[in-house]
Amino acid sequence: MLKLKVLIVEDDLEIQDLVNYFLKKEGFKTEKTDNGLEALRLLKKDKFDFIILDLMLPL
Repeated sequence: MLKLKVLIVEDDLEIQDLVNYFLKKEGFKTEKTDNGLEALRLLKKDKFDFIILDLMLPL
């Protein structure tokens, strides 16, 4: 079975953990970060099927 890979970019760690928990429970492979710069680094390193992005990340 092919696992879709998801990048979670969320600075609220409780929300990040909750989203991560439910995605993994449904069989997704996940990476998570709490800032945009780290997200860019992860995107350069790997390919993701989709991204869950908090649009209100602090600078």
